[in-house]
Amino acid sequence: MDPSTALRFFDGLRATFAELMERHDFRAAIPVGAELVAIAEEVEGPWSGMAAVAWNNLGSACQGAGNLQWARRAFHRAVDIHEAILGPQHPELAINLGNLGGLYRALGDFPHAIEFNARALTILESAYGANDERVGTTLNNLALAYMFSGDFVTPEPLLRNAIRIAKEASAMPELAASIKNLAEVLFGRGQYPDAAELYAEAQSLFREHLGDDHPLVATALVGYADARMREVERLPSPDAREEIYKRVEALLCSARTICEQRLGADHSQVAFVDSRLVALARARGRVDEALALARAIAQRLSDSMGPANPETLKQWNTVAVLCLEAGHLDEAERLHLETLEREERVFGQASRATLITLDNLMHVYLAQGKIEKAIITAENASRIEDPLIERVLRSSPDSARRAFLGAQAGARFMAILSLHVDFAPDDPAALSLALTTVLRRKGLALEASVDVMRALRQTFSPAAQRSFDAYRTAASELATLVLADRPSETERRRAIEQQLARIEEELSGESAAFRQAIAPPVTIDTVQKALADDAALIEFVIATPIGHRGTAIERMWDWSRARYVAYVLRSNAPPEFVELAPASLVDDLCRRFRKAIGARTPDAGVLARRLDELLMLPVRALLGQARLLHLSLEGPIHLIPFAALRDENNEPLLARYLINHVDRGRDILRFGARQPPREEAVIFAAPDFGVPNASSAFMPLAGTEAEARTVSAAMPRARLLTGKHATKAALAKVHGPRVVHLATHGVFRSGSERQTVFPDYDGMAVDAMARSGVVLAGVNTSFAEGYLSADEILGIDLIGTRVVVMSACGTGLIDRRTMDEIYGLRRALSIAGAQSQVLSLWKVHDFATAEFMAAYYGALSRGVTRAEALRSAQVLLMRHPEYADPVFWAAFISLGDVGAVDLNEPLQSSDSLP
Repeated sequence: MDPSTALRFFDGLRATFAELMERHDFRAAIPVGAELVAIAEEVEGPWSGMAAVAWNNLGSACQGAGNLQWARRAFHRAVDIHEAILGPQHPELAINLGNLGGLYRALGDFPHAIEFNARALTILESAYGANDERVGTTLNNLALAYMFSGDFVTPEPLLRNAIRIAKEASAMPELAASIKNLAEVLFGRGQYPDAAELYAEAQSLFREHLGDDHPLVATALVGYADARMREVERLPSPDAREEIYKRVEALLCSARTICEQRLGADHSQVAFVDSRLVALARARGRVDEALALARAIAQRLSDSMGPANPETLKQWNTVAVLCLEAGHLDEAERLHLETLEREERVFGQASRATLITLDNLMHVYLAQGKIEKAIITAENASRIEDPLIERVLRSSPDSARRAFLGAQAGARFMAILSLHVDFAPDDPAALSLALTTVLRRKGLALEASVDVMRALRQTFSPAAQRSFDAYRTAASELATLVLADRPSETERRRAIEQQLARIEEELSGESAAFRQAIAPPVTIDTVQKALADDAALIEFVIATPIGHRGTAIERMWDWSRARYVAYVLRSNAPPEFVELAPASLVDDLCRRFRKAIGARTPDAGVLARRLDELLMLPVRALLGQARLLHLSLEGPIHLIPFAALRDENNEPLLARYLINHVDRGRDILRFGARQPPREEAVIFAAPDFGVPNASSAFMPLAGTEAEARTVSAAMPRARLLTGKHATKAALAKVHGPRVVHLATHGVFRSGSERQTVFPDYDGMAVDAMARSGVVLAGVNTSFAEGYLSADEILGIDLIGTRVVVMSACGTGLIDRRTMDEIYGLRRALSIAGAQSQVLSLWKVHDFATAEFMAAYYGALSRGVTRAEALRSAQVLLMRHPEYADPVFWAAFISLGDVGAVDLNEPLQSSDSLP
């Protein structure tokens, strides 16, 4: 065929292809698209713009038909061609990158979806400027990639920027789409009234500019209906709930009518609306009705889009889940297995889609009593999830890491615990799976943040330094606004929180290369080998049983039966576990115990004995000859002094054990890291707070001057900063001092004391880091200049610092929002690089603290371990006639590395940090 004839044939085929794509007949479009690729490569060559466009179009057809692996090859080929012939910054390339990002979102590979959409955004901003409509579209795509990954914090500033661009350009449909996407973000954060308001606004704009019968109107209607349906959760009356359900049903039926009339009964958008009607029937308790409708949707999608289309597979998964709820267990198993086989062909064997199906299949096996199959299925799911988690940790900002680990991975964590504790407590494979999951998953977001910070310190580029400086400034302002808690400044706080999220994303990108070189997965064997012969690791976790899968997904977990479980690991014995007491009972006793210690009432001893009976007595049977206990805690037991619990002889546990705390059991693998300090110890004590006033009334601490002299005597080369010199600015300038000692007031306000800006755990985490801190010189004069928040501590260089001692009150207090994370000073200090910490759980008498610190540093100077130094100081106070009560000696805890601290260790030059 000569070139001119080929081009005419090409134009005809291209028109046919466009018509098939318009009709959503993707399967018929694929061979036409393939023919277009062949002609383009023959006429213009395989590395031509014509070929790139043809490959891109073929990718769109394959994606529409559900052939995602072929779509990936086609889109990548288009990117490769355009990048080769046009260069890496050409706007045409951005289109291909955006399509590739959308494909990876469909595949559930959100790190890659974010990567390609972010790259497209950079190209378009450079080519057209930050206010171009094409930039707004890409901002939406990037926001959706974050949102589908479970991150509902990072997308908000992106979408608000897209909204601004659309308003300035008077691009009303684009404005409505951005508003709808923002509504979905707020919905994901649980802000249902705000989401409903935005869905209504988007619907109104779509109607005005696209017509009442446009499918996008239906999409906004569905979102509004979903937001209204969530109102039911707050309504105790069945009649009131049914009234809402009727309104929701009417909205969904209107949306369905629009889609069916405009798109046809077999269109996937009609199926999407029908799937919300399934959810409605399920919420009403009409499982049979929901199942019948779900079957019809799945069959319709199978006929119109093919049995291997991603939307079809998702719907058959829903049918299988409903079969489980209806008691049709064999059918549920069969459907999940069939879906799994097809998903592995479409997505590959290690995808989020197959992971979800494996999760559901595990629940079916548990309901059938096929425990061995349930364990094997859970093991397979874990093997898939581990690399997925690693990709999220490696390439995502902190908010995205927390969202994924807290919501998606968190549910699997709980399921594996319940599988072992409730269904297979005597099965070694179930125990191994549960403990391995605890060791690998607990505290992962915190560990990723530590690695990011260490990487940035080691490879600080000018761009990272600018981002870091901006982070410090924003964190300081946020801390001031959070503690002031003025409603008029809510919007400013929100803007700063969004700014911090953007900077975290930039810093995470700076450290991506480092994250790719992190250590291999943690195993029980590696942790055992790291334990000393006389040591034991005790992993306390809260196990929540899998309840009856009723008509609402909330019934999956039987929260009323949550209880503590302890996994015990020693170097010379197989792992063991013991089921402990109900969480509600233990948590209540913890609160009462702390209150009794503070009030020095007689029942403190009784409560100490009772908590030991519930938490430690069952564990002691598994400890053998262990004397050093590494405690990795969960929930409110973080806030009690285990050293003060009383054993069966009514003796404090301090008398028989060395007690050390770790944020997560695998921290033991990091013990002994020999990054040398780069500066001598620094002591901040007795700051001059300034004249107390109505807004800031911190009073001098009488005993801290004596404490400072004592600490200084133990470390003669230490730099001592007191009075007006003990400033926040001075602390911010340190670089890896051997020891940091802070003798001042601590500040901690729990999340329950105020309403957070965002009522989800991400917002709470942001607030918690701002609400925890210490005060230094000048705080009564200028709160911003004298208050050092945990967020700001993140920016202090503590790599090489052997121990941070914070004798301020309450510095060990935390907020805990998910199974994964803790928030407060201890988190900040870990991220900043401190090897270990000494923190307090409550305010301690100034002069008792001075005595304690003298004994602690004296023991360190004699070369004993950090755990032994803490215990010797506690024993000294316990034997002191004035300080024998636990309120004086039990407040301090040791966290992190337990090894000895050489107070004369040679310093490393700051410019030689590897």
